Amino acid sequence: MKKTDKIEILDNGILQIREIELLELKDGATVNGAYHRYCLTPDTDIASIADSKVKAVALAVWTQDIISNYKNSIKDI
Repeated sequence: MKKTDKIEILDNGILQIREIELLELKDGATVNGAYHRYCLTPDTDIASIADSKVKAVALAVWTQDIISNYKNSIKDI
């Protein structure tokens, strides 16, 4: 089972998400496994975000100004 354990917000609105894989042992205990990291940019479709915690942060952070500034910053790339 994966669990989001860290969400970082960069100045340009990009979200850096870290998930941890929780491994269940035979005795029912869980231990931490590998980490998985990914980023979401402010132009990401909110509906495509499955994790409710990540979606809530994105909705709070990605104002129209943040989205516009991000899109303008990548125009010339």
